[in-house]
Amino acid sequence: SFHQIRAVQQNIEARIEKQGLTPTYNAEMQKMIDSGSVRPLDPRELQEWDGPVHFMPHFAILNPESSSTALRIVVDSKCPNRKSGLSFNDLISEVPNALNEILQVQLRWREFEHSIMYDLLKAYHTLWTGLLELHLRRFLFRFSTQEDWTIYGYTVVAFRDKPAALALELGKELMARL
Repeated sequence: SFHQIRAVQQNIEARIEKQGLTPTYNAEMQKMIDSGSVRPLDPRELQEWDGPVHFMPHFAILNPESSSTALRIVVDSKCPNRKSGLSFNDLISEVPNALNEILQVQLRWREFEHSIMYDLLKAYHTLWTGLLELHLRRFLFRFSTQEDWTIYGYTVVAFRDKPAALALELGKELMARL
């Protein structure tokens, strides 16, 4: 429920503040908002939505070795709803594992005289989802403890979503064909 996730998010917010990460966390969240990866849900939209709703906590993953994203905001797609006991990932049908075995990748890579290596920056945040997923991946955020909580929703695939790897592989295949 909204109140339970708010309590969880307040604890996470306190840990972020204690670690001195609030400015960096806020900057990363602002980037997500600016890029359209997440968006606030207005009160009218919340009231008119009659489909399922699920709130998820979000937290920081630190990666000091990364030059582009030393702090990444991750939602917990495995977090169960206390009322139903189901997580967002529980609501998703099983999908095939799209990740290749590393041995197969290395063997196939050695078959070619030339190869290309690339890094898809914010790759998951380029795969748009629909209205249902927006409401099933709601989260709370505020830029300071003096503000009220705002309800946001993900408009794109999130890193910990069950179908994320498959969606990315299908997206890459589609772009390669185009």
